[in-house]
Parts: sequence; structure tokens; C-alpha cells
Amino acid sequence: MRNLDENAQFLLEYPGDPPDQGRFMEVGTLLAGSRFMRKRTILILDHVEIELMENILRVDESRSGSATIVSLSGRMDASSSPAAEAVLSRLIGSGERRIVVDMSDLDYISSAGLRVMLASLKRLREDGGQLLLAGLKPEIRNIFEIAGFQRIFSIYPSPEDAVSSFDARV
Repeated sequence: MRNLDENAQFLLEYPGDPPDQGRFMEVGTLLAGSRFMRKRTILILDHVEIELMENILRVDESRSGSATIVSLSGRMDASSSPAAEAVLSRLIGSGERRIVVDMSDLDYISSAGLRVMLASLKRLREDGGQLLLAGLKPEIRNIFEIAGFQRIFSIYPSPEDAVSSFDARV
């Protein structure tokens, strides 16, 4: 097997279980650290293709001003939220005290995702830090409101607005 470069596209094909029940194809991108981000899975049965729903969450981080921006895109549920939890825990553990979570590309968040956000906020506050949310789509904002989290989190229209609020406090 040859080594693939970061961001290389991949196609995996394998038999179903049992093999006579069709075959699967996965199309995706190889990310840094040899993590695969599955873009879609297709089940092929007798010349009929059925695209299966994937629980994909992409977590990216960048630096802006005095803050780290963690950008979430896709779906954040019980199977995908550990990816965000790992990044946030690593940042907090390494001493980061100003984190903005950009949710402008987040399509769905479950109670598991809400738990990750709340636990990260609590941990940061205990260490004198702050976690701000930015760019929530109306449906994501509605979930935060139903859970009563709009009273717990500081929510900004954009990541830039959130970072500016940090920089104004310096």
C-alpha cells in the first residue's frame, strides 16, 4: 500500500455482509494524522445505488487575534462529538484560555454535542478561561434556546465578532 498525501481523495470498495447482499463504496478525503473523513457511503444492490446518511463532523482550528477558533462543520452527535471533544480538551489542557467555536457550518447538534460544549465551557471557566460560540444557524440556535443554553453561553453572530470581544477585554 502506498502512502497517501494529506487531503488525498480515496475510494474504498468492499463486499456487504453477507457478500451476496451487495457491496459498499466509500468516497472521502485523507486528513492530517491519517484520519479518514468519510464523505459518503454508497450501498450498491443489483445496479441500484443507495446513499447512506453519514455522521460526519469536521473539526478545524485556527488562530485569530488572542483566540483559537475551532470550526465545526457537518453533524455533531453521539458518534461524531468525540472528535470535537478531543480537540477542545487538547486545547484547554495545553493552556488555551480563549476559544471561539465557529458553528456557521454545523448542520445538526444532539444532546451529546451540547454536553461537549457545556463540559468544555465549565472546564475553561474553572481555569479562568472563556468559550464563546459564533455563527449559529437558526436551527442550531433554536436547539441552544430549547436547552436554555443561550443563558449560559455568550453567542456572537460571527467568529470575528467573538474574537473582537476578547480583544476588547485586553
